[in-house]
Amino acid sequence: KDTDVPTAPGNEIHAKTQSVDEKEKKPVAQKIESSGNVSIDELRKEANKYSGASDDYLRSFLMSKERSLSESQQIKNMKAAQSILSANLKIDRPLVDGNRTIVPGSGDIALSLTTGSSKNKRTVLFGGLMKSDRTSKLRSRDGINAELVCMDAPISGCEVALVSLKLGSGDVKIIFRKTAVQIDDDFGRKQCMTQACEDIYAMFRQSDAAVGIVDVKTIANSKMETVEVINGKSTFRTIIRTRGNTRGGQVEGIMIAGDLLNQDLNPVMNIPAVREFNANDIPDFMGFNIQTNMHRAMSDVRIVGNDGIGSITVNVNMKMLENGSNDSFSMKMTRLGNDIRPSVTTLK
Repeated sequence: KDTDVPTAPGNEIHAKTQSVDEKEKKPVAQKIESSGNVSIDELRKEANKYSGASDDYLRSFLMSKERSLSESQQIKNMKAAQSILSANLKIDRPLVDGNRTIVPGSGDIALSLTTGSSKNKRTVLFGGLMKSDRTSKLRSRDGINAELVCMDAPISGCEVALVSLKLGSGDVKIIFRKTAVQIDDDFGRKQCMTQACEDIYAMFRQSDAAVGIVDVKTIANSKMETVEVINGKSTFRTIIRTRGNTRGGQVEGIMIAGDLLNQDLNPVMNIPAVREFNANDIPDFMGFNIQTNMHRAMSDVRIVGNDGIGSITVNVNMKMLENGSNDSFSMKMTRLGNDIRPSVTTLK
């Protein structure tokens, strides 16, 4: 089994709905409809706060389709899209022959959407099975349906998935991407004052020549996940997992996440990254005794650049020393992805 995603129990479609306030049973659709009168200009301004995560056609194609709708439908769609606070997609697809070949037309899918406001959140869970044409009908227990289409050109892939659903009277489309990532570090003149800085520097420098290296933690796996709600929020999460070493064989996990803000509107970007994580919530960390020494040593991570097509730059400050000084470096994280299918044969 591919451990990227936990296997769903049984073969039936499974889903449930959770609420922060269990006394609040107001349906998601009704909440969106009662969200008040907001002008289309205000909704567009909110939508423009966020960027895409790739240079392929998919986001621009979907945005252009939205602009072709009537103004009233655009408002409904944007209200629904902007009610989504977060989204997460997990696909578990069986492998054959002990390698990375995916069995066509198989796999359990779990979709999680959190909607509402920071004070009144509601999480809806969807479940479904992958079909042979790499599509899936997803269903939640409270009656919300969604459709998933794998957009990768390679027939066995689903690194890029498009999910479509209706929330209230609004139609929402979400692009999920989970691909390899290239990480370029810059330590400047490299004058590390701490062992943690030395370890991270060595991790980047020697990962490309990992064969035969046993005393340095090198990168075993690195991924970038992005979520683009069309006319809504865009986010990213970069995950790094190291190999163990001879000092106990411990595996380190590093996570950096945050919003994908439009740099045209934020030319001087300096945004704290999201660093809190639970290793049990990250499929790439499952099955490993994850340590967070390196993650915690990177005490202040700031997002300082986003080109809008999958390349994000962060500045990292290590823990402050007693004398008030600290080590620092920068990282440029660039999403790597496969070609996607042509829209004319895939999208309605």
